[in-house]
Amino acid sequence: MAQSTRSPLADADANAHVLDRSFIQELDQLKQLFTHGTEAVKAQDLEVAAATFDRLQHCIQHGVLSTCLAMRSYTYQKRGSNNVALKLSQALTLRNVRDPDGYLLAANQLLLQDNRSGAMRMLSTGIKRVPCDHPRHHILVQLGQQLQQEIEQRNQTLLWLLPAEILDGILHHLFLEDLVILASTCKSWYKTVYEWPGTWRCFTVSHKDTAYKSSFRKLLAKAPKQHIRHLTLYQDMMETPTMLMYETIAGYRWNNIQYLSMSLLLDEEDMSAPLGIITNTKNTLQELKLRNDMGKVLNHALKSCPNLRSLTLEDQIRYTEEELNMPPLALPPGPFPLKHLRINCVYTTLNLLDLIRKSPHLESFHLTYDDETLEHFFDDLFRLIYYELPALRKLHVAHGSCKVFSSYSPFGDEYEATSPHHPRRQQATQPGLYNLVMTGNHLHAGSEKIDLLIRKSKATLVNLDLDRHGYVTDIYNTIASTGMTALRKLGCGPAIDGTADYALLSSVIKACPMLQDVYLPPLTVSDDVLATLGQLQHLEKLALSMEGNQITARGMKRFMKRTSSLVYLEVFISKVDTVKMRALIQYVLACPSLRTLDITYDGWHEKSADMTPLSEEMQRSGLRKVIFSGRHQSLPMLMPWVAHLKELREIVIEEPPFFLDQSALISDQAMKNFVKSWPHLSVTHVQNVTKRVCRINIDGVPTIKETVIPGLKWFPTL
Repeated sequence: MAQSTRSPLADADANAHVLDRSFIQELDQLKQLFTHGTEAVKAQDLEVAAATFDRLQHCIQHGVLSTCLAMRSYTYQKRGSNNVALKLSQALTLRNVRDPDGYLLAANQLLLQDNRSGAMRMLSTGIKRVPCDHPRHHILVQLGQQLQQEIEQRNQTLLWLLPAEILDGILHHLFLEDLVILASTCKSWYKTVYEWPGTWRCFTVSHKDTAYKSSFRKLLAKAPKQHIRHLTLYQDMMETPTMLMYETIAGYRWNNIQYLSMSLLLDEEDMSAPLGIITNTKNTLQELKLRNDMGKVLNHALKSCPNLRSLTLEDQIRYTEEELNMPPLALPPGPFPLKHLRINCVYTTLNLLDLIRKSPHLESFHLTYDDETLEHFFDDLFRLIYYELPALRKLHVAHGSCKVFSSYSPFGDEYEATSPHHPRRQQATQPGLYNLVMTGNHLHAGSEKIDLLIRKSKATLVNLDLDRHGYVTDIYNTIASTGMTALRKLGCGPAIDGTADYALLSSVIKACPMLQDVYLPPLTVSDDVLATLGQLQHLEKLALSMEGNQITARGMKRFMKRTSSLVYLEVFISKVDTVKMRALIQYVLACPSLRTLDITYDGWHEKSADMTPLSEEMQRSGLRKVIFSGRHQSLPMLMPWVAHLKELREIVIEEPPFFLDQSALISDQAMKNFVKSWPHLSVTHVQNVTKRVCRINIDGVPTIKETVIPGLKWFPTL
């Protein structure tokens, strides 16, 4: 940041008083405690010893280590390493929430980085947490008042000169904290903020916001009730739980909320405030998301909300042994009007079977869990799903994190409107699932009822994902014997003990003649499996890994010649695989229907990746988009592709972040020069967490747009 924008309150020499902190006396106390504790152990007085060592640990964490953190933070601040200093001061605020030096140091370091709002939040947190009788509490209060006055003065001249016709675009992108400041600027802005319905339609409130300033609470209190439809109440897991946010919102009596999300990290016996929020909007609430609820809010919502259709429960609580052995909280009498139920948890004490039994209209059920002990009731769960949920269409059960299956969708708008196989049309015609996801190595319980569910869904199942499912043989046998006439997307499971039954997988593919999208993991593919895939008349996308598979060059060549509908091919290949890179590309180019190639390779710098000898094959190809993933990529590597692929319009280069030290770092100027030479191309470069898109604009000038992406591609073979 330029020095001219820095707050006058920021000072690299501020808070030098931390150097006066001394822990010499504390070291003497630690020595005495250690001696006393060891003597108690030798004397078999274990209760006294345990209490002594607990006190010893507390003194170290909140005394000696806190002082070390404060001194280290100040030292790095003096050196100009504000990022390191800020991390240390934040660590101090977490280690000892009543130590004012952590908040003073962090606020000053945020101001040195020109982050006034962050500094204000840090000071506000310190004012709440540090005891009022502490000698430095008044410094926190004084600095907070000075910073608030500076923020108000800065924001008085930000937007008031703008014309009225662009106000909507401005207000749409502002957070509520910004709206508070904007509304306090002048009467004109105050009126504009309150009269614009979009201000209130969808917003998030955190416990920091409600405690931030009385002006924030006044803003929310005057919000028009009829406009508030989508409300998220956020409780930071790193902060001290508080009831203030819930009490504040409950007092406003908002009664038109349709979507409500609440993070509940409270140990309070009195939950009247969160319950009051539910009560206020009970007649309009349709979708509810609860995080770390102990059961009281859920019970109240199920009992009070007649129009509740969607329920999401996220439980990241680590239960004690005593809590795990307690009986689950009894649910209110049903039936419940729920149609969509999603549970993401490590372990849950919820009476899940009773909840499902009392929700006979469920259309989708999603369960993601980490603790395998949950599987002890899976037999009953799948039996209940099979016999008592006739309207269920989507079932997703996953142990741990799972790969997102097939981001590509062959279903376009035209297909959705006309095809009798589309899930929305099947939903109204015959019973059965149309989406079944069973992922995770531990999913072995309830196999008998899963078999019945698949047989029941013979004519309706559209999407089946078995990624990382360790017991796929029984499911494969069921599919092969039953036949799935509606199945469009199939994510195959791994080979058991590294031994694949290629004949069984071929039988599964033959039993699903309408397949359009197939994913084949490592150790599951052979020439015979590819030959069976080549007979599918509707196959549009295939994703496969060459790792450990029994695929020969001849088998790959035969498949690419026979398939007549393949549009998208995603393949993971290594230098050690049987089919070599250049041979694979030669066979791919022979497929007349292929339009997109997504290929991951770990040897782009080698001669085998040079496609110059395939110039004639490339000229005959209809490829329009190529996605390159893996190490050692460079712009010269692309030259044969862009020079000979006549239909090529888009290139994507994806580099895995854990190989950045070996990756070819492509500069902006090199990218612009490259696109300028090929003006019909759009080049996207994904590196680390940044996506850079370079293309020629309407004036013929190469431009680069850079955005941050939330996730990265999975590289299973690297």
